[in-house]
Amino acid sequence: AAVSGLAAPPSADRLIAHVVIRPGAPAPDPVALRARLSQRLPAYMVPSAFLPVPEIPRNANGKRDRGALPVPPQLTRPPKARSTGTATEARLMALIEQEAGAPLVAGTRDSLREAGLDSLAMANLLFAIEDAFGITLDAGFEAGFDTVEVLALMVDGRCAAPPAPASPDIDAALCAKILPYLATWPGRRLGKAGLVRGPGGEARPGPRLFWCFQSGPELARLGESLGEAVSLFGLRSGHLAIEYSADTLGALGRLYADEIAAIAPTGPLFLGGNCQGGLVIREAGLELMRQGREVALTILMEQGRFFHYPGAALLLFGAGSYLNPYGQIQAPEQVFRTAYPAGHQVEIIPGAHGQYFQPGNVDALAATILRHLDLPRGGPAAVCDRPARSEPQDCGLPV
Repeated sequence: AAVSGLAAPPSADRLIAHVVIRPGAPAPDPVALRARLSQRLPAYMVPSAFLPVPEIPRNANGKRDRGALPVPPQLTRPPKARSTGTATEARLMALIEQEAGAPLVAGTRDSLREAGLDSLAMANLLFAIEDAFGITLDAGFEAGFDTVEVLALMVDGRCAAPPAPASPDIDAALCAKILPYLATWPGRRLGKAGLVRGPGGEARPGPRLFWCFQSGPELARLGESLGEAVSLFGLRSGHLAIEYSADTLGALGRLYADEIAAIAPTGPLFLGGNCQGGLVIREAGLELMRQGREVALTILMEQGRFFHYPGAALLLFGAGSYLNPYGQIQAPEQVFRTAYPAGHQVEIIPGAHGQYFQPGNVDALAATILRHLDLPRGGPAAVCDRPARSEPQDCGLPV
């Protein structure tokens, strides 16, 4: 096989794999081959098209002559007239052309990835669709389903879905599912519904940080490492308690926003969450901002997808985490800039997924938080796009 880059305006640049097949062997299934390669390669290195050839041409020196490789015929023909069946499909076609800078697909059933839309471009397209239609797309796209037709069905479904009811019955149901998990959590029971655990005694003068954890020990260990400089309040994610959907996630975020506002009715707020807790605290932050509250900083730790968020964000990733985007996707800062228009910072902290509250790692996490809250262990950092390490370490990742 030989893989080469192809620039064929007006289409987007893409990788083409030319494959020599053994005599008598069946041609490989492109979808299965792409899925297998995706297990070994980052998305931007997976070819978008596979073209069988009888042999790989070579030049006079015996080296592969990539310039002599044939170009897939569908890439050399002008795009066909694009047919759309609904107003949503037509609007999506226009958005795709706007994002790609040129007509990318000829029909509503053409694969966007096969047409050259890589992970970064797909993420930017999803953000543009969410902004244009005022919705949140909560599903990924697999090979064969990344088409305008499927996108239009998802968009129409989200637009037609009724808003999540904010009724006492919904709140009571969520409370009933979350409260049993808080029985062993440290701290004083706070909030209108008692869903927050916080420090007892007199109010501390420092900032108030509301963090959505997975478990009580995480709250205890981070609180101990932060010390007296921060008033740490713990909320719980829906882990093992509820089934996440756009509706339950939004309802839980509204419920937590009310809890936070009851505890801290005035002043700037600092929010944070790890893993699933990051999804929940984002929803709470959106609701608090809708209520006119100042959310000074939201710390989103170990997130796998970067939803649009209009507040300042600090993104934390583990040096050894499979969710660390550096080395996994091309130019993640471009995704971050689109998702966090109010500004973002990135820190790479010691540890791997699930290890950040263990001894040693939790102290590094606490030091990072304190630095970004402009507290004694460090001063404020300017908003930037470059990742910064909490401490020097050789983790073998291209950060």
